[in-house]
Amino acid sequence: MRRLTSFRLILLLLVVALLAGIIYLGVGYYRDYQRQGVLAQDIAAVDSQISALRQMYDIEALEAVLASLEQQLAEAHFPMDVEDNTIYDYVRTAAEEAGVRIDSWVEEDVTEEEVNGSYTEYRLFSYEVDVTGTLTAIFDFLSELEANAPYDTIKMDDVDLAYDSTTGDWTITFDMLVFAQPE
Repeated sequence: MRRLTSFRLILLLLVVALLAGIIYLGVGYYRDYQRQGVLAQDIAAVDSQISALRQMYDIEALEAVLASLEQQLAEAHFPMDVEDNTIYDYVRTAAEEAGVRIDSWVEEDVTEEEVNGSYTEYRLFSYEVDVTGTLTAIFDFLSELEANAPYDTIKMDDVDLAYDSTTGDWTITFDMLVFAQPE
């Protein structure tokens, strides 16, 4: 029996190492090939689901409706800023026209708030108002407010109407809210 020379031994080790590397890479390639097949099946299933949804809904029509709604939102009249004097003059003029008395006027801090569940937070200018007068004058006051609103985004909230039997007057308490563009 012949002894292996160091050259042959190194050559044999090199061949064994190459065979081990080829086997390792071959097994990795086979696993990746199997995964690719499963992934191709998943992609085909999702593509068929998308095709089914496209048949159920007219995507182009829905996109056109969305574009129209986004355009309307862009054209909505949200003021950039709200002048406190404008709001006070608006309420004062309505009170004078209706013959009621403003008992209290309190300006609140400007806050951020969503409008009707939108995800955009708008600036909210808030004022607490108390007005006293006859019931007919209170209704006239509300009509004046509605007819002459300086901003389209004005809203009355937390309205409370109370009767004072000693004077015969009615007092309406409410929050005047004005939504403006976010900063």
